[in-house]
Amino acid sequence: MTLYLEELDQVIVVAATNRPDLIDPGLLRPERIDIKISIGLPSREERLEIFRVHTKGMPMGLSEKELGGYAGKSEGLSGADIAAICREAAMNALRRSKQNKKEELLVRKRDFDTAFDEVCKSLKMPDKDNKPSYVS
Repeated sequence: MTLYLEELDQVIVVAATNRPDLIDPGLLRPERIDIKISIGLPSREERLEIFRVHTKGMPMGLSEKELGGYAGKSEGLSGADIAAICREAAMNALRRSKQNKKEELLVRKRDFDTAFDEVCKSLKMPDKDNKPSYVS
């Protein structure tokens, strides 16, 4: 069997990881992955804005102050983690509304509390310092 290899010009590969410490050093040699861009975790203000973006259009039963509390509580989480919390909170509200048809559909504090616990549990986030641990 013959393999035909041809040079590919103008190919761009984009990769992402939350564990840059585990990237094989061989991949980082010249002519392989030439540029690395690190994006840090969001600040409290940035996390609040991420919560605002992902709750925009949701029927909220939560005050701006309460939402700000989640921004403070979410130190160490990425934007994707916060988006997951918002999605899960919305799903919690939908499930509750489906069970109790008389209750107005609002995403409430309890929906966010449950979502926060579920998402942080999946990240293996310890309770003591609210920082995620990605190491098994």
